[in-house]
Amino acid sequence: MRVLVTGASGFVGRRFLRHLQADGLQGVGLGRAPAEPDCIDWILVSGYDLPGLHQATLGMSFDGIVHLAAAGVHPADREVASLVDGNVGAPVAVVQLASQLQARFVVVAGSSAEYAQTRAPRLDEHATLEQGALYGATKAAGGLLALSVATTLGVPCAVLRLFNVFGPGEAPHRLLPTLHRNLKLGQAVALSAGTQIRDFVHIDDACRAIMLAMRGLTDASLAPGAYNVATGIGHSVREFALAVGDAMGKSSGLLEFGALPMRPDDRHVVVGDASAFHAATGWTPAVPFAVAVDRAVDELNCQGSVKGCL
Repeated sequence: MRVLVTGASGFVGRRFLRHLQADGLQGVGLGRAPAEPDCIDWILVSGYDLPGLHQATLGMSFDGIVHLAAAGVHPADREVASLVDGNVGAPVAVVQLASQLQARFVVVAGSSAEYAQTRAPRLDEHATLEQGALYGATKAAGGLLALSVATTLGVPCAVLRLFNVFGPGEAPHRLLPTLHRNLKLGQAVALSAGTQIRDFVHIDDACRAIMLAMRGLTDASLAPGAYNVATGIGHSVREFALAVGDAMGKSSGLLEFGALPMRPDDRHVVVGDASAFHAATGWTPAVPFAVAVDRAVDELNCQGSVKGCL
């Protein structure tokens, strides 16, 4: 199977390409800049508009497309036109490209940010979608339009709303790399109160979900639509930070909870219900929360080691 992967130089994209390789599948990365592993074929593009995508893939063939590119992942990058183009226009263009290439499936990476603020203990796919916060609203709109266009064009498509994916390879500003970087040096980490409850999903569990969605769409065992990828179990940001510190053997005194203010738009509880995706594919998180954190820290330690890890 030959799979085109957009956003392949990003956090999820780089890891997902490894999963494709491990399964004996051919991944071709597409994005604005190439990234490791070097043995992967790459297609460089300046953007995700349909004419550009069509020109970049002219004469090529793919069994399917996994769309992982997104705009506004960094909270400081929330310019309106960029979000609309990257999160609404790009998924639609990717589905149109899949139709032109006669691909058998499209998997689009969505986000838990697509859901509006609610008091529900768990969010299922019928929960109200975001209309106010620009990032979440554009992700929701892009996913819905991708599914609609896919239905019109006869392309099997699934939008996977990924909850709080974590692991090696995250951008430096995110929680895990910030904790690991500072604690490794014995430096204090300024944090919010950490009372936010999140559904933490290890990067490898997220990649497995994408693989299962690909197969499910190909053999029609997964109906097109939007699905949550979540553990269904909430842990506070404070718990996560303490777990990272414990895995690194560092004193909890280095974690300065309350040193930073809570973000005005930060929601208190974001936990997902992935029962629909589990029923269709059998997907469940491979390891419990604490073990997943330990594995992530171990890999980060290996990456920072001169000798590496076997």
